[in-house]
Amino acid sequence: MFNKKRVLYTAGFLLLSLLLTISAVSAFWPFDKPKLSPNPSTDVQLTVGNSAPIVTINSVNGGVPVTLNPGGTQPVTVTLNVQDPNGPAPTNIVESTLTITLTSQDNPSETRNLALVSTDCSTFDSVNYNCVIDMEYYDKSGIWDAVASIADTSAAVGTSELFPFNVNQLLDIAITTPISFGTVAAGEQDRIIITPTTITNQGNVEIPADYSLKITGQFLGSTPPGNTIPSSSLNAAGNAGAATVCTAGTTLIDATPVIITGAALTKNPPTNTEDITYCLDVPSPLAEASYSALGGGGLWTIEIA
Repeated sequence: MFNKKRVLYTAGFLLLSLLLTISAVSAFWPFDKPKLSPNPSTDVQLTVGNSAPIVTINSVNGGVPVTLNPGGTQPVTVTLNVQDPNGPAPTNIVESTLTITLTSQDNPSETRNLALVSTDCSTFDSVNYNCVIDMEYYDKSGIWDAVASIADTSAAVGTSELFPFNVNQLLDIAITTPISFGTVAAGEQDRIIITPTTITNQGNVEIPADYSLKITGQFLGSTPPGNTIPSSSLNAAGNAGAATVCTAGTTLIDATPVIITGAALTKNPPTNTEDITYCLDVPSPLAEASYSALGGGGLWTIEIA
């Protein structure tokens, strides 16, 4: 009886201890459970940084190929748009930082740049610009790229994508006239022209890399009429062949374009000139008179072709 009671007391004590332990642990479980207020709230924070302007070129020369001006400059209009992601343009745009560069794809050393924003650009609304850049007559033909950039008041620079456009070939020369030998004698040989014909390249092609220099001669007629000197009585040569024009120059042919061998013309000044020297073998017999191309077969033609 004694042992039975002892066992019951022990079992009760253990059960009570277990219940107390469970009660104590449950008061702290789970250990990481937050203490929330009845209506929790929090702040949300971020910072918007400065972004560079967005520059877009819309057109160059109205979308048509550029035709250069012989011996001069040709204004080319570049139309572009500027947007500022941080606010409406032009509030944050520094217009004086606008740069526009035109570059030849075939020869990147050939470039044209915007001169002065204040005089070369106009805004036709708050974000669109018309800017004029002068291209030179000798600027290389082919595909060019335009690129524009501008900065904002925080000095962040935005740059456009490359905008390709075309520049046409320009074939144009100027010559000094007339071709004069002064007074000669019938049968005279190897008579050199008094003053060579100076040819100035006013275009953007070169000889002989792109084209040839050709002369179409015509026979010379006398005044009064009745006598002629064929253009085949003359040889022609460029600077390189001037010393041997009488023996190795190109012989002209009436009414026929003839390539002047050795003639050379670059396109960039001041080396864009070439002198053509002529050598005349005067026919004999030949009547005393004044002779000219205008009084014979017609004016001579010098051309790039």
